[in-house]
Amino acid sequence: NNNHNHNPNQKPEEPDGNHVGGLRGQAPPFPNQTELHGVLDRCLHPKFMDGQDTLVSRPCDQLGVEFFCTESLQPQGAGGVQVCAKPNNKCLAPGIGPQAVRLQPCAGSQLRWQAEGNRAEHGGAFQLTLSLGEAAPSPDKRCLAVSLSPTGNGDAFEATHAHRCNGSCSQYFFDRDSLLAVFGRDAHGHRMRPGDRENSPKPLLDVGRCRLQPEGPARERCRRVHTDRIACFIIARQVGADAAQAIADTWGQHCAVLVFFADVPVPGFEMQTVAVALGPEAAQSPWMRDQFAWTYMHRQYADRADWFLKATKQTYVVMPNLRHYLAQLDPTQPHQLGRLLHYLPSPAEIYVGGGPGLILSRGALQTLGKHISHREDFWVQADPGERSLAQTLEILDIDVENTTLPDGSNRFLLLGIERERTTFKPDIDWYWKIDPAAQQGAACCAKDWISSNFVPPEEMRRVFVYERANCSMSSDAWPFLLVHPL
Repeated sequence: NNNHNHNPNQKPEEPDGNHVGGLRGQAPPFPNQTELHGVLDRCLHPKFMDGQDTLVSRPCDQLGVEFFCTESLQPQGAGGVQVCAKPNNKCLAPGIGPQAVRLQPCAGSQLRWQAEGNRAEHGGAFQLTLSLGEAAPSPDKRCLAVSLSPTGNGDAFEATHAHRCNGSCSQYFFDRDSLLAVFGRDAHGHRMRPGDRENSPKPLLDVGRCRLQPEGPARERCRRVHTDRIACFIIARQVGADAAQAIADTWGQHCAVLVFFADVPVPGFEMQTVAVALGPEAAQSPWMRDQFAWTYMHRQYADRADWFLKATKQTYVVMPNLRHYLAQLDPTQPHQLGRLLHYLPSPAEIYVGGGPGLILSRGALQTLGKHISHREDFWVQADPGERSLAQTLEILDIDVENTTLPDGSNRFLLLGIERERTTFKPDIDWYWKIDPAAQQGAACCAKDWISSNFVPPEEMRRVFVYERANCSMSSDAWPFLLVHPL
């Protein structure tokens, strides 16, 4: 589904310089082109157009010759690489005209694409920038980008061109491990997605870069972004294998521990499943599951993590943004964080909704644990479970905290990544009753939102591709997200 990537109302880009693909000369205009924010799940296809062999971007599921032969992605000359397409062994080169990228015979070509990227050394994504021969790349470097261009019959196609490098998600990113497109296929023709490879790199938390910060609060906050331990757990009666795998492949990689509380073992995650054997009464009293899970997390992990994140099987967490947010707070102090909701029919009662995730600090869980370990009846009986927790913590003077931004936008999305932005009064009457302060439309959500409810497994993987590519996303296009770097 490419509807998230294209904004039909976006103004076409203006020509942006006089250096096209490493060759001097006036940059040709790209007529009526619209930048695609995120060429997600796309592959490059050779195509003969306008009298020359060129490349277009298409969904990877389409038949035809796709992407490049891996053996050609080897250093050439001054650290550059030649990129060729099978079966005609043509190499990627600057073009003339709206596409500005073409294929030409590889032999004798002096044009090289240079592998660059601020995460290349960490097994993350990098871009190919164009240089001429062995000369150093110009400050006006060009990267492989994609725009939606019209055809003569009124259709449109995804054209490739050499665009000024800006780190945008409309530009192709490549994976350092396999030197294949993040949005492409592996050497055997199988679709790639995060977690597919046996040795898929884990997110690297680089504490060393904090030495670049001046001594004081800034350096300490940087250190804590990378070192705070977050224990994550999922509560559900049943968790399917696909949902569990999607969490483990994406945001769950950032968790110090990932635990599933379910009635039956989660397929493939039996060792990480804690059976909730509470009897039939638990089905009528969901708060009992929360009491069981929080008690277990206190007994097993209270001294082994700084933050405790409770989520559902449909929660997606942008862990880099969560880490940056939590680094402002002291985990030894009591904190209860998430999306504040009003309980109906008692609107004066406020609790943290569980869908987008609920977070307790180590200080809050240890305070809670001291009381529930001595008195089993200390836990307030109320549903849903998040409300039970809020009332129990209120007895201990641990109140829920407001996590919205000063402009009223939310960091924790209740309705879903897209639906929350397309909901207006009086579309969903109950929504405005449980959160009267919620903003309408795009104003609802922080650009660096932390988590969202109602994210199915495949969408989790799609959002994670953006994070892993480390490209600059537009907060005006799906997934409407700006990610703080780790």
